[in-house]
Amino acid sequence: QPLKTFTEISKSAYFGVDFDGDAKITIAPTVTTIGIGAFKQCVAKEVDLSNVQTLDSNCFESAQLDTLTAESVKTIGNACFSGCINLASVRLPALEKATGSNHFNGNIALTDATLGRNTTDMGSNMFSGCTALTSVELGSISTIGSYAFEGCSSLTTVHLRDTSTVSAYAFAGCTALKSVFFDDVDTVGNYAFSGCTALEWVAFA
Repeated sequence: QPLKTFTEISKSAYFGVDFDGDAKITIAPTVTTIGIGAFKQCVAKEVDLSNVQTLDSNCFESAQLDTLTAESVKTIGNACFSGCINLASVRLPALEKATGSNHFNGNIALTDATLGRNTTDMGSNMFSGCTALTSVELGSISTIGSYAFEGCSSLTTVHLRDTSTVSAYAFAGCTALKSVFFDDVDTVGNYAFSGCTALEWVAFA
């Protein structure tokens, strides 16, 4: 009888495990789903999720990770990478759906983030408190959730190409933000740019 092929890492499977600060976690190519809190608070330098498509809620919350490879991830859950204070860059080219909120909240080392072209919505507080974030590629985001970039104090320019809705407080406290370009926006929520004291230019196409 053939060996069973594992397709999922279960809930809290490696919660709090110290893999050694210089270790690389490589997920087996048969695994497509990582369960709730599976690597929460773990310690490792790098994680390779090359074939994983679904990351459930809190799966890497507060993990000490420096580098992330996630070329195939299509769905991320609530607070998936929240509190990963060492993570400097995020690239999710295949991302389609981000459920819940606080996906990268408080990642103070994060300088750039790229979301997939098919990502349509951003939950609330997605990048809130990412104080080092200077560059973000939003793909085809139609709705930016409330407080999505709140407190991103290093963000200087935002180009919202396909965005129709900017929710309340979405960019509140982005004190370095100087210019915002809207291509197709219909709704800007209350206090969306509150506290953006450096804002000089807002353009509507």
